[in-house]
Amino acid sequence: MSRKKINLKTLVWPKYAISAVLLSAITAATLGTMYFYSKNSDDNLGKENPTKRDDLVNEFIDRSTPPKTYFIEAQNQATKEQYDPKTDTVILSDGSVVSTVDYLDAYYKKHHAMPYLKISYGSFNFFNQYIEAVSPIEFFKFTEWFMNNVSWGPEIITLKSFSIVKGVEMNGNNITLGSHSNRNKEYTTIKFFPDAFFGTLPIYSELDGRGNAQDSLTYKLNRKILTAKEVQTFLGNISRYNSLSNLSTNTVNSNFFRDIINIQDLKGLKLFAIKNENWFKEIKDISINQTEKSRLFFNNPYLLLIDGKNEAEARQKLIEKFEEYKKHDVYKVLENINPNTVALEEKIITDAKIQDNQATPTDIISDGYLNITFNDNTNMRIFKSFQDVQSRDKNSASTELTFRNNYFQIDEALVKAKEDLDELESKYQDYIRSKISTNNFGEDEILSLKNKADEYIETVRNLARIEQRLTPMEQDYTAQGTLVIQVEQEEKEISELQKSNEKLDAEIKQLEQEIDSESNETEKAKKQQQLTEKRNQVNDNNTNINAKQERIRQLRPRILSEQALQNLKNEIDNLKNQLNNLLESSNEIAKIYNDISILRRPSEYIEFSELIRGYSDIYSNSTFKMIKENKIDDSTDLQKIETLKIFFNELFKFNNIYNRITYPYENNGAAYTTPSYVENEFYKVDIAFLPNTLITMDSLVKSSEKAQLNWRDFYNLKGFLNDRKNIVGENNQDVFIYVDKSKVSELGINKGKLEFNYKELNNKLDEVNLKITNTQEKINNIQNLISNTNNSNSIASLMTSFYRQNSILPFNFRPIGNSNTDDIISNEQVFTVLLGDNATGLPAYLNVLKNGNSSSNDEFHKVGTNGLLELIRNKVPEDQRSLFDLLVENTNKRLELDSVVSTNFDVEKINEYLTALVTLNEKSLEWENLNKSKSWYFDYSQLNTAITLIKNVDRSLEIINENNINENEIISLQENLNNLILESNFYRYQIKKLSELPTFDNEEINEAYNKIVKEFNDKKE
Repeated sequence: MSRKKINLKTLVWPKYAISAVLLSAITAATLGTMYFYSKNSDDNLGKENPTKRDDLVNEFIDRSTPPKTYFIEAQNQATKEQYDPKTDTVILSDGSVVSTVDYLDAYYKKHHAMPYLKISYGSFNFFNQYIEAVSPIEFFKFTEWFMNNVSWGPEIITLKSFSIVKGVEMNGNNITLGSHSNRNKEYTTIKFFPDAFFGTLPIYSELDGRGNAQDSLTYKLNRKILTAKEVQTFLGNISRYNSLSNLSTNTVNSNFFRDIINIQDLKGLKLFAIKNENWFKEIKDISINQTEKSRLFFNNPYLLLIDGKNEAEARQKLIEKFEEYKKHDVYKVLENINPNTVALEEKIITDAKIQDNQATPTDIISDGYLNITFNDNTNMRIFKSFQDVQSRDKNSASTELTFRNNYFQIDEALVKAKEDLDELESKYQDYIRSKISTNNFGEDEILSLKNKADEYIETVRNLARIEQRLTPMEQDYTAQGTLVIQVEQEEKEISELQKSNEKLDAEIKQLEQEIDSESNETEKAKKQQQLTEKRNQVNDNNTNINAKQERIRQLRPRILSEQALQNLKNEIDNLKNQLNNLLESSNEIAKIYNDISILRRPSEYIEFSELIRGYSDIYSNSTFKMIKENKIDDSTDLQKIETLKIFFNELFKFNNIYNRITYPYENNGAAYTTPSYVENEFYKVDIAFLPNTLITMDSLVKSSEKAQLNWRDFYNLKGFLNDRKNIVGENNQDVFIYVDKSKVSELGINKGKLEFNYKELNNKLDEVNLKITNTQEKINNIQNLISNTNNSNSIASLMTSFYRQNSILPFNFRPIGNSNTDDIISNEQVFTVLLGDNATGLPAYLNVLKNGNSSSNDEFHKVGTNGLLELIRNKVPEDQRSLFDLLVENTNKRLELDSVVSTNFDVEKINEYLTALVTLNEKSLEWENLNKSKSWYFDYSQLNTAITLIKNVDRSLEIINENNINENEIISLQENLNNLILESNFYRYQIKKLSELPTFDNEEINEAYNKIVKEFNDKKE
């Protein structure tokens, strides 16, 4: 039997088998090649430079030399500490070695900033300006990698620095990840911004223009950095925020208390209370602020509230809360309470109201509390925090209460004062640096500018004093020579007259002999005549001799002895030497200003000097020294308060000078205006943040949230519905009714049949509103000139200070309407009435204040400010009136030049101003030394107040006359405004009624309605 041959030509499967084998082999070979290449390619293993490392010669950097590594200060690169990257330690300047962590910790505590790390490879420097993000050792590793692996061409020669920098740099709305800058192809720098790689910018933009949609990146929203815990808290409270946003402003204002969204949700809640009637006794003993004390006057028998379904659950929560808050119990309100055994009283809240603290003067302060009433008719009060207290300036004419944020806990205020002092020093130094045009100034020189300014001012004062002494001395010395010459001349003339008399006597004797022997009567008569003339001449000479001798007797006592004259000359020479030395010192001090660019602009130089003087005054102030040197810490609370009030007041004045100089214009382009000073109030304990109050608030907030209804995605539906009830009927609420087959025209009605002209009504309303705006503007302008305390040129700013308790004139004089027996509030209310909305009596009052009231029994009120200085002068003893006149003259000169020297750089005026200041300083001290012990004495500040009052009264009347402010005009404007408002309301009423009309298809109804409208119009007219 023969085997059957396989015929490959007739079979198909061998062909498939061969193809499959070939395809598999090719695929395997391809994948194998690819795998081998991926494991051994340059991309994986790195490309190896065929050039040997030793063949590469670097003329600029010796690779065998390790880099130099230093920590340097940001502002002064000359100060540096060596860093050892091998051991991650720092070698200090004294040779001691500390760990990098300890060094950075100590540096931050001292400077409140991190240093820079500088790593130098030859002329190439690496800077790590962001040590908070990249540690020193990691940055060093990076520099090694950079130098060994980054390929550079010839430009490596000009590459000077590579820096990583804190923050994000933006160009327009583009974020810069890194930048490469080149200056003159000789100085190349590279900067990288790590923050830009980690999404530190938010995803919303307020910028306008193309490409700035809401998904653009910007820096505006992320000013407040949130921690992960804060973000989780925020997300966990989303439902509460949603609930709050659905409530009206009216409900929030009336029912929101601290963290409780709506106090009405508290009604019906069951909680457990701890009763302790004397829990605040020790706090009451240490309280100092009147508002703080007033809170403790109320009967508040319950220590705290705790929530829970039953007493067991409430007690467990109480134990947890005690554990949480006991470390913060500074005033020990929880100290004697055992949460395991203390009695818990079950309470149901029947009512909750926010009430005013009536123990405070409610016209000045608005403090409040949540009054909770329980089912047993007992109450518990929970007070607002001091941050929520509203108040007004008691010296202001305004009666509006606002959040002024002026309450500070004493110890926290001290911390703030020290921080503000550091900030002030930093601002001052930064400003000085910004004005320096060269690098010749070091840190010490900048800090010593205030001392130089003090020295320069004192030098100028000493120069003025010496010149005032030297001038009369030199005049006296010159007069001595004149006196000697006058005496010598008189003696010479006497001698000549005596010789003339001797000659005349001889001639007289000769004539007498000739007369006796003369027989001729004619000749005898002639000689007798000659004799008479000679005798008269002798008499005239004797008269002259006597006059000259009397003159000599008067002059001789005025001539100093030779020794006295030499002493005077020596003193003059000594003063001249002092003067020359002071002038040289002045020139030396002035040299420090040579490199300050603002010398080119005199007005800025004045501002610059003003800032330096202000800074100098602050640092020479004993109050600031006490705070800076921590000497205030041992003072009593009342002493601390007095010190802090002075500190914040002086700080406010300096900051005003600084802001006016550095930010002369507001954001709207208007000139900088000095804000009103808000006097700070200080307290010891805010019972709103005691542990027992915080536990109570936590319990109330949680319980109120549980009481709210959460239906689907709408949170607090119950609160929303109650809120709608609260605002039903308000004008801002619109009700929309959908009616089938209703037709909507321009106003949603059919007005064709009615006699209203909608367009005409709107035009009339616009006209009236324009008149209202114009009239109100006129009234506002008058009020701005009269009672706006923010306007430094208003009558309120000029006059209000004279109606305060501490504004005392000489001899205890006070303006009309101000009695020294009244308290401060009453005094200020006198003038506040005159500065009210109408101010109709103000012009008449100021005229009486200036010209006096002849029928008054008060001597000042009788003569007014016109006669005030004369009245004061007459009460001053005669021997002191010349000094009084000098003080008045120089005070007027100073007040006159105050505004001149602050706005114009007039050397002559400034010298005149300085002379007046120096004279005032010396003469006021002389006035005090001579008269302080006398019964009639008043100090210079009282005289200055009197002169300022006179000038301010005159200026206030000028304001009234310049702006034609009078009683009739004010009354007329107010009446006109009231009438215009009534007319406007009438047109609004017509338009509103027109818009509410339904569609009347019935002719009779239309006619009846028109009749009503006509009657209304007739009555209105």
